[in-house]
Amino acid sequence: CGTCDARLASVLATGRQVDIYLVDSQGKDEILRQWAHAHSIPVEKVRSRHITLNHDAGRWLRFGEGKMPVVLQQGADGWRVAAF
Repeated sequence: CGTCDARLASVLATGRQVDIYLVDSQGKDEILRQWAHAHSIPVEKVRSRHITLNHDAGRWLRFGEGKMPVVLQQGADGWRVAAF
């Protein structure tokens, strides 16, 4: 979605390390790779683990309150919504 793409660009523009969890990747790494390629995620940043690509495993449903896109942040209390 356009809003998702804009949020992704905003998060990546900060230059901070980021863990991306892809909803509905069906546990398939190839789907993660295709998505990353389509969204111009720099391969070198993934290889250096500056950006990680992960299968969601239910975090969005559990913590994202059913809204998308959502930015979650893990803190001492666990996962929390940082931005919608």
